[in-house]
Amino acid sequence: MGQLKSKILHQAGAENIDNLKEDPDDQWSNLYRERKKNHLYKWVGIRSGGELLAAFEKEGEDGVLKFANEKLISMMYEDGTSPQMIRFTDYAKWKKTTNVQLGKTETNSVSQFGSKFREHLGQWRLNKRGVEGETIIHLLLNREEPMCSEIARILITRYPGLANDIYLGDEMFGQSALHLAIVHDDYETVHLLLQNSAEVNARACGTFFLPENQKTSSKSTDYQGYAYYGEYPLAFAACFGNKDIYDLLIQYGADPNLQDMFGNTILHMCVINYSNSMYSYAVRHWAKPADPNIVNAAGLTPLTLATKLGRKDIFEEMLELMKVEFWRFSDMTCSAYPLTALDTIRPDGSTNYDSALMTVINGSTSEHLDMIGSEVIQRLLADKWKAFASRKLFERLGLLILHLIFLCFVVYMRPPEPDRLTYKLIATQWSDWVRLFFEILTIASCVFFVFFQQFSELRTQGFYGYIRNLKTAPAKIVFLVANICILICVPFRISGNFQVEEALLVFSLPGSWIFFLFFARSAKLTGPFVQMIYSMIAGDMIRFAIISAIFLVSFSQVFYFLGKDMHAKQELSPLNPDYCEVRGYDIFTYSSFLETFITLFRASMGGYDVSFLNNFKKFQKMIAL
Repeated sequence: MGQLKSKILHQAGAENIDNLKEDPDDQWSNLYRERKKNHLYKWVGIRSGGELLAAFEKEGEDGVLKFANEKLISMMYEDGTSPQMIRFTDYAKWKKTTNVQLGKTETNSVSQFGSKFREHLGQWRLNKRGVEGETIIHLLLNREEPMCSEIARILITRYPGLANDIYLGDEMFGQSALHLAIVHDDYETVHLLLQNSAEVNARACGTFFLPENQKTSSKSTDYQGYAYYGEYPLAFAACFGNKDIYDLLIQYGADPNLQDMFGNTILHMCVINYSNSMYSYAVRHWAKPADPNIVNAAGLTPLTLATKLGRKDIFEEMLELMKVEFWRFSDMTCSAYPLTALDTIRPDGSTNYDSALMTVINGSTSEHLDMIGSEVIQRLLADKWKAFASRKLFERLGLLILHLIFLCFVVYMRPPEPDRLTYKLIATQWSDWVRLFFEILTIASCVFFVFFQQFSELRTQGFYGYIRNLKTAPAKIVFLVANICILICVPFRISGNFQVEEALLVFSLPGSWIFFLFFARSAKLTGPFVQMIYSMIAGDMIRFAIISAIFLVSFSQVFYFLGKDMHAKQELSPLNPDYCEVRGYDIFTYSSFLETFITLFRASMGGYDVSFLNNFKKFQKMIAL
């Protein structure tokens, strides 16, 4: 059976490679045509009417049973006396037949839902179903009318096997009559279905029940969807907040810790659908309490999922449920909160990047900002700051200040004579030996920052954690690059290549001082401004640079073409009308494309004298202006 299922899935996937997408208009017309041909929709209309409803209005329950004996028995296996096992081969044959009837050329749905298909009992014949694989019970319960629900209960009581049928179409795949009754808060029908052995853990996993961004095959999801309720009937009951139906499902064996295709349990679904009261009810349930520590496919517990989605109210409710109360006196309470899912540090000392605290801090919405103001989060941050962070921060700040002091002595005591840089005894002065001392200290501090400190962080955080933290500190990246440049200066000093050494040193100086921004972020006075600068550099300045580069590159070509003979004009006789009088400091060169680009960039920043326009022809002046 397993080999046959794999073979059918492989054939379905192969047939899908060269197929084209159907026209939506053709799909709707084919769907309308097939519904017109199917007797099922004549007995129960999609939205109104139907022969079965007319029989109930005329003769009541007797009319429904008479109608069933005349027309419905032939639609069921064993004349409705017992259900039959629906196997994958039966589903595959029905699906291919339906695709042909609807004019579909794609067979990927067999492959897509074949992995989700589970053998189950079914009463209604597959070849007598609707275009979505629905039965008459599904059509009745979809109407959400008291009369339709009553007719459905009459039929289920007479033919109990109808309680097991599910939708087989792509959109509603897996939805059972139990799901529909829960959506409509029909406790009586839910109870009847469960009494007649309806599958309490049936999974509604069609495309209609997916989060919206998962309908386009997105790799990540925010779990937001119009009908994403967690697949299981118990999850549906939790999302719709019906505690009576929830208790009934638990009584008949429903498991609150079952996970859907995204790994979400009942508690995850309560977070996604803002069901605060149902979350508390499920966690404290007297028969089967839900486990709040289960992680979904994204590695998130219900608590961390609440922080990711910015659900402040339910987050605080979770913390209240998690706390351990030691004593209470009047309105004062002494309580403790477990740090397993809350803190960034696990019990083994590793970093938990999916923790509630980490998720809240890295959040970018106003809801996350509100959650940071939570009393528990504020207390946790304050304790971490006092116990560890403040000492570590000031230690590293002190090392940075020492490093910059060493660097200042190196720069300000640097002589203009190359011989003194090589420490030749004839040209050496006492200040050179002082400079040498600070150069050695500077190199030592660079080695400490680049190697010892970084290897220590790699050992404690791991490679992934180190890179992840490095991405959040651009000033630290610049500082490390600056230190590497200083270390590279050593071989160039030894080889006597002072120009390259000076170029590297010039680049490293501002990079070293920029690291102060990293520490300025921790202060209330300067932190918001530093973050604003980071945001401007990452956003507005990049966009401005892209647009400016387009104009500069385009006009650089024009000015290079028009001004490439500038040097030739300077060599002409002063009596020549094309002679260029500009000399020395006032020369604006267009001899190469790169020089032209730099000249225009300087001009755009206001770094030019209007008098240089006198050397242009009229057309060139017009372009410059």
